[in-house]
Amino acid sequence: MAILAVMVDHTAGILYTDAKFHWASFYSVSLFILISGMLSYRSNSKHNYSYGRTVVHSLKKIVIAYILATFIYHIFTFKAFDLVPFLRSLVFFNASGPLYYVLLYIHLMLINKVMYNFIAFKTRAVFIKDLTVGYVLVAIAYMTTNYSNILNVYGGGGKLLGGTYLFLFYLGMLLEKYRIFEKITLVKSLVAMAIGGAAYLWWWQFACSDQLKIDSSLHFGGFNPPGVTFMVLAVCMLLLCFGTFNVIGKIKFMSMITRFVSWLGSHTLYIFLFHRFWLDYFLTPHAAISDPFTRCAVYFGVMIGGSILIEYTFCLPVRAYFYAAEMANRKCRSLPA
Repeated sequence: MAILAVMVDHTAGILYTDAKFHWASFYSVSLFILISGMLSYRSNSKHNYSYGRTVVHSLKKIVIAYILATFIYHIFTFKAFDLVPFLRSLVFFNASGPLYYVLLYIHLMLINKVMYNFIAFKTRAVFIKDLTVGYVLVAIAYMTTNYSNILNVYGGGGKLLGGTYLFLFYLGMLLEKYRIFEKITLVKSLVAMAIGGAAYLWWWQFACSDQLKIDSSLHFGGFNPPGVTFMVLAVCMLLLCFGTFNVIGKIKFMSMITRFVSWLGSHTLYIFLFHRFWLDYFLTPHAAISDPFTRCAVYFGVMIGGSILIEYTFCLPVRAYFYAAEMANRKCRSLPA
């Protein structure tokens, strides 16, 4: 749902003009960061790597994809390869709008292991400890959002430690630590779906009418990095997705939907990095389709399918090479001296 919301956001004025529909998609990156926090906590619990190895493990996949994305955007923008503008685009994360997210992710992965160690630290007053860390991170997020700038990169990428995204990342870690989304039952799923759906619709209507006035008064984010408005939307959507897909998964003839969505989710990174490539260079200039439903189907189909095609063509062979090299190194280390 997060990547679909990103594409809905970026096709405003192309596939639709309703501002309320646009506002409904603004939870997208906040939901990405929530889920990233959950997955990072799970990965740290499983691997328990050193700080340096944790950073490398977390970033190698996205960095490879980012370099490829910057190269492709550069070639199509300049119709040639020019090293200096290419390196400038790499450093400033501006070859295409969505690439700011890579720098945001780097910020969070640099502090990922430190945050995990705080959360995993065992003490008697564990809830008070987690709450205290949360308050400290809110203060840090407030300062970095309002008083930091990294290379003039857009949004959370241009704020030290991601600005308010830092708190969302921590919240995702806590959700995983306390196993909020484990022990799945039909009742739990239905309750999550009902509460998440109702809360999302109500808060979305509030966001459309409030126009971020509450965030302006708090000085704690806004559009990007997000303020309270979009953080709440992201949490509501997380509950809604958790409940909905677990309920669907329990229905035999509909379980293929969850498998398909799960498959799409495994390609989210490349869809995020490359959907604007297809939108900006192919669809918007050349795909003049009058019927709105056909236009939506074609646009979303090409943005998703084309991005996955790029992954299979360029990146999977590279990842296969690194995987084979890692397996070979492990085999060598296991041999007796």
